[in-house]
Amino acid sequence: MNAVPKATSYVRGRVEICGGYTISIKVPTGAKKQSYSEAGKLVPYLQFAHSAKGGLVNYFLHGDEEALDAAIGKPLTVIATIYEKTLVNGRIYTYVDLELAPEDMVVSRRLVISNMSPDVAAPGESFRVAHANSYISFIPPDAKVNVVGTAKVGPTQSSDAQLSRLVLDGWVIAGEDNTTVTLTRPGSRGITRTMTHHKPKAGLKRKQ
Repeated sequence: MNAVPKATSYVRGRVEICGGYTISIKVPTGAKKQSYSEAGKLVPYLQFAHSAKGGLVNYFLHGDEEALDAAIGKPLTVIATIYEKTLVNGRIYTYVDLELAPEDMVVSRRLVISNMSPDVAAPGESFRVAHANSYISFIPPDAKVNVVGTAKVGPTQSSDAQLSRLVLDGWVIAGEDNTTVTLTRPGSRGITRTMTHHKPKAGLKRKQ
């Protein structure tokens, strides 16, 4: 698995939490093709996000350029790994790395995001996503989930519509406080772009 090396000036470190499970997903048509530089070469990947109770969870799909182009809007079998990255300000963000699986691999788990840890998740296969106030879990493919607010992997709308659009446009959350969210995105010549997004004030509805 290749954890996407994003915004290194903001990131203190990354840790693999759990991985190696084969899951089925459908890549949204709004997935954005991005790349990062490694050993002098541009490495492509697709980025999309899923909105949870308190924020967004990013997904990064790795593969060769032709396979990634063919993946957009299609159901896929992938190998999933959960990572946590710690920022220099101490905040922790959880994201999901996806790698295209060989055609003969059988789906072993279903990946769900929910408000509570599913009772069908085995020990060590359900993790709290602190920045999104939710849980991300691997469960048996045919299991019924007895919690409120469970959703399969896929794109949904966040309560902050502008932030959702930024993430779907390739921006990645690098930090936040009570009023703002810092986002980054790779630019040309390996230069990382930075943006500050102001959160909607309570009681105000941002224009869609």
